[in-house]
Amino acid sequence: MTSAVIESALAEVIDQSPKPSILPRGSEDAPKATVVQHMFEYAWDVSNSDLELYNTIKDAFIYGTGISQEYYFRDPRLIQMADGTTKKTYCYDDVYLESVKLEEFFIDENARDFTGPYAARDCIRRFIIDIDDYKTFFQGSTWDSLGNAKYVTPGGDTSYPEWYKPPEGIDKARQVEVLWYWAVKPKDWLIIVANGVVQVMGPKPYNHKELPFARTVDVKRTHKFYGKGESEILESVQNELDTMRRMVIDRNHLDIDKMFFVSSRLNLSDEDTIARPHGTIPVDDINGAKAVEYGDIPRSVQLSIQNLQDDATIATGINPRAQALPTAGTATEAAILKESTLKRIRLKVKLLEQEFLTRVGRLRLSNMLQYYPQTKIKKIVGEAGTEEYLSTKSSTPELFALPGEKKQEEYMSIPINGKSLEFDAEGKLTETPSEDLTFLELKPEYYEPSNSQGFDIKFIAGSTLPVSKPLMQSKATEMYDRLIQLASSGVGYDPVKLGDMLLKVNDFNPNDYHLESPQTPGNAAPEQRGEMLIQ
Repeated sequence: MTSAVIESALAEVIDQSPKPSILPRGSEDAPKATVVQHMFEYAWDVSNSDLELYNTIKDAFIYGTGISQEYYFRDPRLIQMADGTTKKTYCYDDVYLESVKLEEFFIDENARDFTGPYAARDCIRRFIIDIDDYKTFFQGSTWDSLGNAKYVTPGGDTSYPEWYKPPEGIDKARQVEVLWYWAVKPKDWLIIVANGVVQVMGPKPYNHKELPFARTVDVKRTHKFYGKGESEILESVQNELDTMRRMVIDRNHLDIDKMFFVSSRLNLSDEDTIARPHGTIPVDDINGAKAVEYGDIPRSVQLSIQNLQDDATIATGINPRAQALPTAGTATEAAILKESTLKRIRLKVKLLEQEFLTRVGRLRLSNMLQYYPQTKIKKIVGEAGTEEYLSTKSSTPELFALPGEKKQEEYMSIPINGKSLEFDAEGKLTETPSEDLTFLELKPEYYEPSNSQGFDIKFIAGSTLPVSKPLMQSKATEMYDRLIQLASSGVGYDPVKLGDMLLKVNDFNPNDYHLESPQTPGNAAPEQRGEMLIQ
């Protein structure tokens, strides 16, 4: 029951698909806000943030609290080339939202939130990684500013905090414990410690200077950092329901494998009375052994189980069975019924938007404005070309030319579907519809805010998933019935277009049902037949 409630609530929250709305703080940044909107949607898709959002919300429903970290992530990897050399590349290089395991996150014990007078002053995130992955990620990177990563050896405290025994076969002798300490008060700090070796000690690298974490809760407990999940709410009800169901199962087992009233004069063992196919019990008197008959399960037991399930619905406001079964009636009636059963879930979505997604959006927006202006080297071949580029770097786009090769800097580009964005010399944005996929080069002047306050971000919930085909057909039929009367009277609507809409939603071709014109294609003029074929 608890799993059904959690999955039903999770499905409804994910179905809402909250989307960001980027708002400018000044009228001069309105065109740039449009570009930032596309940047945010692109980054959300590239980082697969919908999946991490799902993981965080599921943590909140199960444990009461979900934690995510929003940061800029470069995932290094060593690859072997055909000539035997090793090259370092990056599997991922962009902003990233990651669901954090609660057992690996430690917050300021006096914190109530990440914002406000009782905001968290500091926090720690714990990682357990393989020594080879540690060296690839840390050595020679910005996360080794003190140059101590080469002194880190495997070992240390690499235990797992789960209540269950971890899987066998994990080589703990190759693992490293890495602690990331983030602080905003009393001083701006980032300290990275790997098996007791300090390798970073300085200010946080992000311009927003906030703790790069966000929190969402299922049932909010005021003045508390951690919330209460559906599992905790349903714990007592689930225990009682489990007890009742086990008792019913035990009762059914006893009814199948009955006990016996046996005469004291019979010399029978326990094995003699065990139920088995074609088994017999030898007795001198046929009336000397009788099975114990229990009768049917009382109606009160079924009512008790039903009442416990009703208690769960009252406690959570979620009836998973009602949300899973089809509902009779019109599309409007179905929508109204669903709306009435989602009041509690809509409250959770509202809290998710205001407390979690808005903070994540602002952290991500700041990281994009910080890291996206960085240019990348185009057409660099080999280490020699890279060194020559770095030695001759200038402000001009085309830096130098080699025989047959040109090296230049370029900004990242993002795909835009359904429209084309262009800026003129005065910075005015023009949007034109486009059937093809277009790309926009993210030059800093296109999105960096002119206003010192930057942009604001809000999330707007609303199901972006299409409704089922039968529900859409029912909805279209209702609309047709109400508008066809006005259309037949010549008031504002076209009856032919209404009919086309109804045929299309029912998977029919409207052209097959239109009245034929007096002049059919067979006796039309050649140029007219050509026009009809084009149409």
